[in-house]
Amino acid sequence: EVLKGFGFEDLFRRATREKRKTYRRPVKGEDIYYTVELTLEEAFSGTVVSVPLVREVPCDACGGEGYDKSRGERVCPTCGGRGEVVQRSFFITMAQTCPTCGGEGVIREACPRCGGKGVVSVREEVKVRIPPGVDNSSKVLAEGKGHAGRFGGPPGDLIIVIKLKPHRIFERKGNNLYVDVNIKLTEAILGTGIEVPTIEGQKVKVRIPPGVKEGELIRVEGLGMPRLTGGGRGDMFVRVHIDVPKLGFLDKLFGDGKRIKQLLEELDRLLPEPQRIEERKQ
Repeated sequence: EVLKGFGFEDLFRRATREKRKTYRRPVKGEDIYYTVELTLEEAFSGTVVSVPLVREVPCDACGGEGYDKSRGERVCPTCGGRGEVVQRSFFITMAQTCPTCGGEGVIREACPRCGGKGVVSVREEVKVRIPPGVDNSSKVLAEGKGHAGRFGGPPGDLIIVIKLKPHRIFERKGNNLYVDVNIKLTEAILGTGIEVPTIEGQKVKVRIPPGVKEGELIRVEGLGMPRLTGGGRGDMFVRVHIDVPKLGFLDKLFGDGKRIKQLLEELDRLLPEPQRIEERKQ
């Protein structure tokens, strides 16, 4: 009581009132995450997915306020409508938010439909457009399709997380696509042209140069995946595998594999020795 003249009690009351003013500040609703599996073709062209949701929306009975407006409100019996309770200990006066009314100063009857939460759960199906070029872990945002906000706050968002199914032909790395092809030994030596499928379902003629090596990559520009930003497309890479026949196959083909073996040994003597160990580029 002695310190009242110094304004400590007013200070505590003022701080408590500020706290009470912000007690029911608008709060944004929680986001909802939903994983969608797509084929590589769907990721290439884009698609529309239907997402089944159970989400919270503002209660239609109380308008999201959480209390029964028809029954009005009454003064809190604990704090007498002040929204705070004062405790005194020796020379110190402390004020804190009223535990009964939560600082509101009034008691309201909870809405019978939402039980005072201000929100109810509903089932709905939301259609979301997936843009071309999405990849694993890409996120597509549907604004305002999350859970309802509280105290007038905006709703959260629906966030679609993309998961791509493995493809039977193509391997994806970033915006580039990789496809494995097999060629004959003679084609590897002489060179050839082969038809390779594209992600659009068409075929493109790819030239295999003479002397191609096992695992060598041949680049086909502009036939990869669409870029999500900046436009354009990645590239397609053709990975070459050389099908080397076994002597047992040649025996069946020519009847007597000894002559074939002799020709191969003679060819081996004529060919230059390769560099066995490849040095890495610095």
